[in-house]
Amino acid sequence: MLKKLIATSVAAATLFSIGMSSTYAEENNQTLPAQENNYTSSLAAEQLQAARATLTFRWSGLQNRVASSSFKTSGGDLPITIVQWTDDPAGSPVMGYQLVNDSGFEIPGFNPIFVNGTFKANNTIRTFTNVPAGTYRVRVINYGSYAVSGNGNIVY
Repeated sequence: MLKKLIATSVAAATLFSIGMSSTYAEENNQTLPAQENNYTSSLAAEQLQAARATLTFRWSGLQNRVASSSFKTSGGDLPITIVQWTDDPAGSPVMGYQLVNDSGFEIPGFNPIFVNGTFKANNTIRTFTNVPAGTYRVRVINYGSYAVSGNGNIVY
């Protein structure tokens, strides 16, 4: 699993060259840096989270729906961070975020996560749970009557 995460991004390789575990080093005949023993388990967990890939997407003046580019995940819980607002200050967003297959078609059992309200100065985080391994897109759906702008990212 560690090798797979390292391959995910250059940043991951940098993090793991610093935070390599003693077990991994012994198995691969590598020497740990002297400062490695100063890391706490919570820091190691933060490094693992930071090493996961992130897909960022944005939209402007959305009236109906739009889908992100595709991403491939090994599965599990996928947190999605959302910022959304209406272009008309009198309105309030009524949005849905749904995982769809790589072709953009709905997947049975993958219901949208509904997010109502404005999140502009702050974001909101929701989670797609127990997602099977596969290739997906995030569909952003505007259920309201006002055009909505925003952005988000999903950690996979």
